[in-house]
Amino acid sequence: MLRDIYTAANEDTARARLDAFKASELGRKYPQSVKVWCDAWDRLVLFLQFPPAARRVLYTTNSIESLNA
Repeated sequence: MLRDIYTAANEDTARARLDAFKASELGRKYPQSVKVWCDAWDRLVLFLQFPPAARRVLYTTNSIESLNA
């Protein structure tokens, strides 16, 4: 469900998906998770400006860096 947010085609779709997560059982169970996404929204919007192929490289690389940290 969270992957649907950062893989959205544009900001409006990402916002709708975040709102859906917030209203979901998981979003209600973990409100701090929703807060983290909302607090970082301005950075996510910048990320969404990259073409999908570039985004895939960026979030894959970040995952690898997190694993090795």
